[in-house]
Amino acid sequence: MGAFLMLAPMVKVRLTKTYVWYAVVSALFLFVVFFTVMAVLGEYATLQMFPFYGVAGVAQIGELSNLSALEAAVWMIGVFIKSAVYLHLCYDCLAFLVPKRYRSIAIVILAILGVFAAVYTSGSLVTSKTSYALPIVIGFNLVFSVVLPIFLLIAEKIKRGKTNETNALPVT
Repeated sequence: MGAFLMLAPMVKVRLTKTYVWYAVVSALFLFVVFFTVMAVLGEYATLQMFPFYGVAGVAQIGELSNLSALEAAVWMIGVFIKSAVYLHLCYDCLAFLVPKRYRSIAIVILAILGVFAAVYTSGSLVTSKTSYALPIVIGFNLVFSVVLPIFLLIAEKIKRGKTNETNALPVT
């Protein structure tokens, strides 16, 4: 939702219609995916960590006897595009706080921190159905969904307050 709101000023069409269309298409696509998985795997789908990947492993279409490699490639492309969009949005957020000459290095530092955070949590997120991964996920959500936005809002208020003070007319 945050990404949609940040991308909204860049969209030239009517946002309500676009958002509703996106939600409907996404819901239909997910319905087809889940229906396919349940139709092919049945009860076995509840035991799979990645059931759609399991379906692709047993599916055959023409000469393609195993679609799991194709599906993995699509996942990787999706992760790349998603990461690029989020890094772009992060760069836009940095535009409010960091001077222009330091933005490029700041985004590189934040990307490296993101990689280290992913590597640090990857061991526990593989077993995300266990309870000890929950505090890590909740902690990251609190920091990036609550603490960091509040900090950025306060920093922006302070920055605007300083610019308003310097541009104020003297009282006579």
